[in-house]
Amino acid sequence: MGNHVSKDTSSLMRSQTSSGGYHGRRAGRNWGDSNRRKPWSTLSGPEFNIVHGRRYLATSSGKGHYPLPVDSQEMDRLEEQHYWMLLILKKNYALTMSEYNFRPQTILDVGTGNGIWLLEMANEFPEAQCVGVDFAPTFPTEILPPNCTFFLGNVLERLPFQDNTFEYTHERFLGLGVQRNQWPWVLAELMRVTRPGGWVEVMEMDGALLHPGVCGSKLNEWSATMRTDGENEEEECEEEEEEEVGGDLEGESLGKSAQSLHKAFLRQGFTQVSVHTVEVPLGSVHGRSGEMAARVIQGIFTGTRPFLDSAQWPQGVWDDFWRVWHEELSGSEGESKGPTSVRILMLFGQKPMR
Repeated sequence: MGNHVSKDTSSLMRSQTSSGGYHGRRAGRNWGDSNRRKPWSTLSGPEFNIVHGRRYLATSSGKGHYPLPVDSQEMDRLEEQHYWMLLILKKNYALTMSEYNFRPQTILDVGTGNGIWLLEMANEFPEAQCVGVDFAPTFPTEILPPNCTFFLGNVLERLPFQDNTFEYTHERFLGLGVQRNQWPWVLAELMRVTRPGGWVEVMEMDGALLHPGVCGSKLNEWSATMRTDGENEEEECEEEEEEEVGGDLEGESLGKSAQSLHKAFLRQGFTQVSVHTVEVPLGSVHGRSGEMAARVIQGIFTGTRPFLDSAQWPQGVWDDFWRVWHEELSGSEGESKGPTSVRILMLFGQKPMR
């Protein structure tokens, strides 16, 4: 695979000797004193384990645990997830750029995965320098737009970019790889690499399905088991700092996850913080969006199966569970509390000018 670093994008990676920041240079030259500061194609890459035919990142060392696989099947799921969100939002971002008279010239996608979001942004904003970063080499390295570049990096450690580099920093659906007590660090990193006056956007799925049936309740139980690390510490921190950051958002319907992320944005010092939620009904009875949403969520739990109590289920039992779940979704339309749905959280805020 080729090593693609465009001439324009490489200017983002100027040496910053005084602050110990990123020391990148153009392809073929020295990329600094750390492997995580190099384009991934110059590395041997992270180590993986094969479990039930799926490829997972070996997480015996370092920060964090990423329970989703890193393979072609997961990349297909990410692609469908991207087009599902595009169907819902009608655009690639939640930020109302026209309202703020904002057209970014430098864009960063953190946790870029297969890179599909960044590739579309590079086409929509051809004048912008677009950069994607992920801990695993799952992004393309050939036949890229001239304004698009990808790097290896882990937001749970330190992103391989100097301070105040990007005008628009984007992160989407990293929740399973970020525990609650790690969100302050993640948001601090997103703010660090964003220029004063620039914007940070975060999009996540709420951890629990709304109005679940029997199978949906089991999915919520599995989801909770993957999101518990650091939960008590974060809740204590929220109680201590609630008055300092202005208390809760108006309306309990926004849910606990939105409340928590909103407070985390305010603690980091973002201004003009905005929170939006969308509830998406699941299942084919709710049209294309519902059908795509159900497949995306089933793909998430299929990918994380080795870390769930269902890992020991016979394959026939596993297949029957999903058959019953889809039947459950088809019959949820008439439920008094509403259909089984997933809540999408969208938050963005501006880095202060200082």
